[in-house]
Amino acid sequence: MWLVANKWTWIPLYILILYIMQRGQGWKKAAIALVAFALVIACTDQLCGSVLRPFFHRYRPSQVQSGISSLLHLIDGYKGGKYGFPSCHAANSFGLAFFLVLYFKSRILSIFIMVWAVLVSYSRIYMGVHYPSDIVVGMLVGFAVSTLIYFTLKWLYASRLQIAAQYNIIHPCCTQQHMLFLSFGGIILIFAMLVTCFFI
Repeated sequence: MWLVANKWTWIPLYILILYIMQRGQGWKKAAIALVAFALVIACTDQLCGSVLRPFFHRYRPSQVQSGISSLLHLIDGYKGGKYGFPSCHAANSFGLAFFLVLYFKSRILSIFIMVWAVLVSYSRIYMGVHYPSDIVVGMLVGFAVSTLIYFTLKWLYASRLQIAAQYNIIHPCCTQQHMLFLSFGGIILIFAMLVTCFFI
């Protein structure tokens, strides 16, 4: 389970996802998706680690203050950080998984990526660093953030197309470049707004 929880173990999976994106969407759209993935993970990680954990102050089961640490068999003595509610691993993995499900709309990929997210999340319980409720709430955070970002970006892209069509400024040679540029701008704007909400 330590191998499952290790972030370096899944590098081949990330490379495979990038390859599939490039083959199916092209490098430009794949680049936008990658930025969106990074945005999802950055938001879920910061929301759980910098906002919710300091607010709830719930100790991990592996910590002495939890009262049950002596009942656990820790792997290599790993205890994690002080607080564990909600799980950043669950929020990040399910955030990425839900976004991929919405983005690709592929049944096989959806099943595969959901199984991956469940494995990563379960490994945290197995290692004794999270309660099941930490995982459930982390999953809900990942779902909420990924859904919000996906539909916001989709709305931004659709609104740009509508405005361009309204003023008859779409040209076959420049439409894709303009839409990509505006999508990147939308991503940066969302990220700036979320960072402002989290840290100010």
